[in-house]
Amino acid sequence: MAYQRKDLSFHGAFTRICSRLGYEWLAESMGVSVSRLEQMSNPARKDLAVLVRSVSMDVEAARSGAGCPLYEEYGRQLRLAGVALDRATDRRLVLEVAIRSALGFVRQAADLLEAVLVPGGAVPRLATIQH
Repeated sequence: MAYQRKDLSFHGAFTRICSRLGYEWLAESMGVSVSRLEQMSNPARKDLAVLVRSVSMDVEAARSGAGCPLYEEYGRQLRLAGVALDRATDRRLVLEVAIRSALGFVRQAADLLEAVLVPGGAVPRLATIQH
């Protein structure tokens, strides 16, 4: 039975990479079996859960004003490996990180202002900023 993979998901991206490069070639270059690659692209398994958690961590970091350190490190590792993103993509990605960081800063500032203005010290949280 074939598994349904969302196009815009890590499992979908993983499957696209394997399909484009070929499972056999990719397995050999990574030092794993073809069946291991197939397991990793299976959305019913949790092999790629660390990627999902990484995104969640960067979202929280950005909301707190700390930027997206995991995302930035991933880009740095790609550049160290000799992968050059085109300038338009690079600029867009940098702009996204800057916007997420700015939103985190604004949220912190609003929380502090709200804490000062709310009598009795009860500090209700602002609604989560959607991006």
